[in-house]
Amino acid sequence: MSYKRLIPCIFIAEGKAVRWFDDHTVIADDAIELAKQYSDNGADELLVFDLSVYADDHDEAIDIMKRMNRVIRIPMVAGGNMIAKPLHFDREIKFALDGRHDRQIIGRLH
Repeated sequence: MSYKRLIPCIFIAEGKAVRWFDDHTVIADDAIELAKQYSDNGADELLVFDLSVYADDHDEAIDIMKRMNRVIRIPMVAGGNMIAKPLHFDREIKFALDGRHDRQIIGRLH
């Protein structure tokens, strides 16, 4: 028998959960509470994607992801805005390796 997994995705833009990559309609002001609801209601895993454009928003998204991991009981995969500039690259890789999430998606390094 095959097992189907439920893996919801939370897109974070400006500190809030939004609908999609190109549709930033807010679906939840509190992305952490949304993650907890998914975890408590049977999700097998959680994908969290940072849609930030600016460094300050990215820092906030990283903080939100860390706080999510404190309240969920399922594996989390983090991805999205990896700022690949020499100034920030070490910090980004450190977050990828030291974060409590189970996997980090790195789409490109340039």
